[in-house]
Amino acid sequence: MVQGHRRGASGMSTMRVWTFVVRGGPDIALQLTGSPPLRHLKGSTTVWKMVGTEVQADAATALLRAQGCILERYSETETPEQRVERRRLLGLEEDDD
Repeated sequence: MVQGHRRGASGMSTMRVWTFVVRGGPDIALQLTGSPPLRHLKGSTTVWKMVGTEVQADAATALLRAQGCILERYSETETPEQRVERRRLLGLEEDDD
């Protein structure tokens, strides 16, 4: 998997964490650089985390759907308020107190 970089406001090349809920389809084993392996067994429901761009997540979605899997896909993002709080907890932002 090619490492992404920020390009514009579209988010198409921003690296993000994606959550896939995979159902149906055959047994599947998939390994992408920078992500944990996907090990899906026929007849089960598998939750898989992938790190990549939206384009890479779209490609993984197409690959899994081509195998007959039913998918739900979510992107984990943070609100501006969560970003401020995360940075404050890491000591990167000053408290307003």
